[in-house]
Amino acid sequence: MMYRLHAVLAIVIAAGVPGTPAAQEATPPESPRIAVVDLFRILQESTPGKALLERLENEEAAKKKELRVAEVDILTLEERIRTSPQRGLSAERVEELKQDYEKKLTEYRRQAMEAEREFTELQNKQFQEIEKDIQPILEEITKEQKLDIIFDRPQSGIIYMHQALDITGEVLKRLEARIIEQESAQPPAESAKPEGS
Repeated sequence: MMYRLHAVLAIVIAAGVPGTPAAQEATPPESPRIAVVDLFRILQESTPGKALLERLENEEAAKKKELRVAEVDILTLEERIRTSPQRGLSAERVEELKQDYEKKLTEYRRQAMEAEREFTELQNKQFQEIEKDIQPILEEITKEQKLDIIFDRPQSGIIYMHQALDITGEVLKRLEARIIEQESAQPPAESAKPEGS
């Protein structure tokens, strides 16, 4: 399954200040400070990324199951039409089956396109959620390391790079630390009080 990431795939931050448009620079740096992050690896290895992929896979499996029911119905009709001479069906009955077949095939294609559209919308929405978690970390690292550019490795076409430029591990570490911190900050669930207390 292929997944698309959005705005955080490559960010350009001027003068070490997150969120400052590069166009506001009077002059670009002579030797830009560059880092590379593999956002697809983060998606595969982080706790929220794994949960996201599982949700998408479950949703995709459910939609395929729904379409499979219609697909079997169409194949059954196709077989009935193909074997109509051996089964002695009348021309009128065969025509009815053909019309039913065309109707169900059209509906199947419509359902498949609708399922694809709904899945894409869900996928985009889910990616936007995880991007909200990643973006502040990228901006934080950019400020600390005074970076000018962060490339997303799968999207950038990079063939070779020095491993020192790769900040993926650091992003993963900080993302997991934030999740633990958020979970620790949540109040514990109130236990049920015994009767009569």
